[in-house]
Amino acid sequence: MPIRYEVLADALAGALQECLGILAREVDLRELAVFGLYTSGELNYLGPTAETKSRWPSLPFQWSPADWVFHGIAQDAFKEVDALLLEGWRDGCDTFDVDAERLVPLIVSILADVRRRAFTGTDVLVGLFVAGGHRWTDQSVEMINPPKVALRYR
Repeated sequence: MPIRYEVLADALAGALQECLGILAREVDLRELAVFGLYTSGELNYLGPTAETKSRWPSLPFQWSPADWVFHGIAQDAFKEVDALLLEGWRDGCDTFDVDAERLVPLIVSILADVRRRAFTGTDVLVGLFVAGGHRWTDQSVEMINPPKVALRYR
């Protein structure tokens, strides 16, 4: 069965909202340096990730989301997202069939909405962070954040 992108969009928006609520109980959201989703170049999973301003300067690899203090926070909120992405596996799980031209803009749009609702007026950088670096990360940072905030990523 192909991925149901409309259903995935709703599930992802809900998961991010739940994640922000959980994260807000741990830290003042204005104290975040970065927030977003982490994935592979295949887009076969999505997980929340975030880092605080206080830890940011001391990190040896600032753009390594797996090292961020809130990497994977509220992953349970993404169970439905994970299940929907699993629908993209084919051929006995040998092939992951995803329409990146459809999925990446969908993710970026949802993250942009999160930035508007949760981080307007802050310098929190929001993005889609791809393992190993990827043009999707660069594009998402540019599209989601105000130019002054996006500059921090370069």
